Amino acid sequence: MAKVLKTLNGEIHAIPSVDRQELIPGKIEVTQPPVRTVSQTMDRFLTISVRQHHPLQALLIDLAGVLNGISARRLRDRIAYALERTRWDLILNFEHVHFATKMGLKSFLPPYTNRMHTNIKVSHAPSHFRQYLEKFHKGIQFINLEEE
Repeated sequence: MAKVLKTLNGEIHAIPSVDRQELIPGKIEVTQPPVRTVSQTMDRFLTISVRQHHPLQALLIDLAGVLNGISARRLRDRIAYALERTRWDLILNFEHVHFATKMGLKSFLPPYTNRMHTNIKVSHAPSHFRQYLEKFHKGIQFINLEEE
C-alpha cells in the first residue's frame, strides 16, 4: 500500500502553453476577472495528494490545480497503477480543481472494463463538472464526503 500511495502522490506538470479557451472554471462567479488576468496567475499543473481512509476502505485522492488532457493522461496512468495493486475504492476530491478541459474530464479515468471491480466515487464536483463526468464515465458515483 505504501508504494501505491507514493506513486499516486505528486505534481503533474502540463506543457506551459495550455489552451485556455476550452477551460471550464471550477467556480462560476458573477464578477469574473478578465481571462487574461486569470491565465497569467493560474497554476499549470495538477497536484495529487493521496491518503488512506480505513473506515471506508478507500484511497482519498485530493486533486488541486488544472485538469487538462495532459495531466488527465498522467493521472489516469497513476489511477490504473493503483487499481492493479489494490481493491480499495477510490474517492476523487475535485474541491480544489480550479479549471478543467472537456478532454481532461473525459480522459482521467481508465476504461470501465479495467475498473469494474472498484468503486470510483467523486466528491465536491461542481455541477458543471458533474454533467461532463456523468456523460463520459460509466459507473461513477457522486458522494458528499461529510456524509461518509
